[in-house]
Amino acid sequence: MTEVNLNPETVPIKNKKIIVNSVDFDGCLFHAGYCYSELKDRLIRTNPHFVDFILEQSKQEAADEIIFIVGSNRQSEEIDRNNSNWVKGSCFIALEELTKFFREKLTPLSCFANRYLLADDYDNVPHGENFSEFIKRYKKVATPGLCPSDLEDEGEDLGVPVTPEYDSDDDLPPLPLPPYKYGQWLFDDSKISILYTQMHKLASENPNAEIVYNFYDDRWDIYQPLADFFKKHPDLIPANVKLNIYAYSGSKTPGNIITLEGKGEIDFNYSNNLKLMAQKTLGVDQLSRKVIAYQSVNIMRGVGDWDVFKKERVLTRPVLKTENEAAISTGITVANEVAVANIETVSLNSTSASLLTQNSLFKVEATAAAKVSNDAMLVSIEKQEEASPALNRSAP
Repeated sequence: MTEVNLNPETVPIKNKKIIVNSVDFDGCLFHAGYCYSELKDRLIRTNPHFVDFILEQSKQEAADEIIFIVGSNRQSEEIDRNNSNWVKGSCFIALEELTKFFREKLTPLSCFANRYLLADDYDNVPHGENFSEFIKRYKKVATPGLCPSDLEDEGEDLGVPVTPEYDSDDDLPPLPLPPYKYGQWLFDDSKISILYTQMHKLASENPNAEIVYNFYDDRWDIYQPLADFFKKHPDLIPANVKLNIYAYSGSKTPGNIITLEGKGEIDFNYSNNLKLMAQKTLGVDQLSRKVIAYQSVNIMRGVGDWDVFKKERVLTRPVLKTENEAAISTGITVANEVAVANIETVSLNSTSASLLTQNSLFKVEATAAAKVSNDAMLVSIEKQEEASPALNRSAP
């Protein structure tokens, strides 16, 4: 009989496998067949090759999780709006619809849309905020994929304006929430900033996972330079990421342009290094909405010497302690030191009284020993108050 190894210390642990699909829309999923279709579920029905490819790859790779993310240059609400009309619509809504379809098909696999946009980082807001704020602001909506003639009759809470005219604020339904100031992004013709930032974001959030990052685009002048670039610079791909670049425009199965294994460190500071790319491209020391708005650049060329960029970038995320965290850290240190001291001989001065106040304000519960020491400190204070009644122990 074959013995089964039940020792958890010697049984190899399978790393989580994640497949990321970074998808372009205009000309890719939103190809001519999609734009002129009158099918209500046209996003899925006009992209059968793409659908079959995703389903098959998910099985072959034995994925644990499937993620869809915007690989289009519609990385801000403004660009999405400017490229949306009654023929195409919002790519944000399409991404949600796509994810919903595959979630049902791939159950019980985890399948979700990552709402991160580069506008989030340029505008210094939480990741996913621009995307989510767009979704929240449209209550009465049409089912994604409806042709314009159907829009007046159908509606549900999925986020698409009921009116087919998307480029005029007068046509939009009333906003139930206050206006939101959407972020801008530096439009990158090369898309290098999109791929770099998305790969390192996902790798930094899943450093122990095996990640297959699939990028889909219809334009040769985008996907081929990207393939050539990362072939030359595989150290800009995280070591736990496999990059696949595919050509897709609706008529046939996505064609593999290149597959590369990452050889680089994970950039945990990718948000700031995105801005470093932009600064080097624009030749400025500081970025602002005014500087990046309404500009179209090629960051792949603009950065110049990428070996210099590699040396200048900082890969570790800055650690900023809040006042609360600093106080807690100080309180823990003091409490532990007092626990091993002779509490009756502690000389209570203004510094130790201040630290005690911080402990009481932030309710520090460092360890059982720390709690005991704080109680002992209070006893000592009461004893010294009898000798010095003027001691002020009140919190500010």
